[in-house]
Amino acid sequence: MEFSLKTIKNFDKKLTISIPLNDIHDVQKKEIIKIRKTAIINGFRKNKIPINIIQEKYKNEIKNTVIKKIISYNFKNIIKKKKLKIINEPIINIKKNKKNSNLMCSIYFQSLPNIDFKILKKITINKISIITHDEDASYYIENIRKNCIIWKNTKNKIQIKNKITIDCIFHIINEKEKNKKIQLTFIIGKKTIIPEIETELLNKKIGDTIYIKLKIPSDHPDINYQGKMVQLKIYVNNIQSDEIMYSKKECIDFLKKTFNINKDNELKEIILNKIQTEVMNLEYHLLKTQLIHQLLNTKMIEIPIEISEKEKKNMQNDAFKNYHHNKGNIFQSKYYKNFQKKAEKKLLLDFMIKILVQDNKISVTENELQKQVKKLKKNQPELIKKIKIQYQKNDFINYVKNMIIEKKIMNHLLKLFKIKEKKYHFKKAIQILNQK
Repeated sequence: MEFSLKTIKNFDKKLTISIPLNDIHDVQKKEIIKIRKTAIINGFRKNKIPINIIQEKYKNEIKNTVIKKIISYNFKNIIKKKKLKIINEPIINIKKNKKNSNLMCSIYFQSLPNIDFKILKKITINKISIITHDEDASYYIENIRKNCIIWKNTKNKIQIKNKITIDCIFHIINEKEKNKKIQLTFIIGKKTIIPEIETELLNKKIGDTIYIKLKIPSDHPDINYQGKMVQLKIYVNNIQSDEIMYSKKECIDFLKKTFNINKDNELKEIILNKIQTEVMNLEYHLLKTQLIHQLLNTKMIEIPIEISEKEKKNMQNDAFKNYHHNKGNIFQSKYYKNFQKKAEKKLLLDFMIKILVQDNKISVTENELQKQVKKLKKNQPELIKKIKIQYQKNDFINYVKNMIIEKKIMNHLLKLFKIKEKKYHFKKAIQILNQK
């Protein structure tokens, strides 16, 4: 078998294969014998039908099967030999060949480029170790207390963290369309609503009315408003501020009751154990965030337009389904994302990870899988319950597999980057996380 491999452009490859006639005959013989074992033709005993009759009766089936098998076999061998990373369904063109000549075919496909990850050695990653102390237990409890809130009406002006309710009347400018009215309730600063609205609402009070003109993105999931200029009239209906429910003592009593304990030192021990679990997750999260950020910044792969366009359309379709299924409102910030950039980032990261996994043969053994499941059941039973509720049995196993692969990828990447050890106190690490 002879072949030639050409790069047409970017990811696009053309593979031309010439398969000798002898190879085709060998596969053909095996296929005829296989069919003969099960074929039923009147006047002949099973498995005693003459070869020439089998050939005549099943010639089209034999021909198609032989061509499919022999091309598939050779294509797989070439992929393995050339270490190609295929990312799409190949298109096969079989050339009409003269009788008693080699089988010629052209296969068009897309393959990921080879990447030299050595350039990562120039980039510094901070490997953060978080230091904890006994007094962190008090800080942790105080954080719990601050998150136990109730909302109370206020007549003060709107500030960050206020929960507000607005009536919003809007219409498309220069179009004869009836006004639409929706009521929205959201927290200022959470970025669930587009910033054009949040910014204008700051320092307003109940009863105030504001007017905003804005352009709806051309890829917004509401097709009636895509790319249109809209006039908004917003009336501030209600403002609420948060109020902490418990005093420090009440919070401690509540936690003791929750954990079914009586003594302060028992509560402290439980809280410190929880902090240790959070520290491991926090160190991992901070490291993962840096690795992803730096990988994306390198832009080692130039994503072809046709691939990013396809991914962009998939994202838009998902946003469309989500918007209509959940009856989303037109001013939710998640529908104002730049789908093109989002698609390119996702593909870039996915492709680089795929290359890393294939080049370094990163996989998960059954033993590793069972160990990880046991470890999760022992150390994080609440997480196991949450995952099992969200995923079916097979999906749960895949979730754990992906968790192990992700850690292996991170460990491999750590060997590629320049590592700088950095230590943070628990309190500072939480503050850094909250800023992101």
